[in-house]
Amino acid sequence: EYLILRGMPQRRAHHLVGAIVGEAMRRELPLAQLPLDVLRQHAPELDEGVRKVLGAANAVAAFRSEGSTSPERVAEQVSLWKTRLVTEAGA
Repeated sequence: EYLILRGMPQRRAHHLVGAIVGEAMRRELPLAQLPLDVLRQHAPELDEGVRKVLGAANAVAAFRSEGSTSPERVAEQVSLWKTRLVTEAGA
């Protein structure tokens, strides 16, 4: 998602993510711990900004559209459904 939002074609982004995940697996490192120079071997245009989306927690938080996985959006849905359930239970 991060790469596509920065203008990278989806097909290239998909291929790049696969290559980077493979690199992390070979090195037995989490994605977030791959050095920037290693990331740039796969995509020279990457910068430190990519760190904001590496790792599970950052990836989840990066999705901010309505109904998505960011903690803020999940909290909105929980609140909405609690209110709705209380309202319907009282009807």
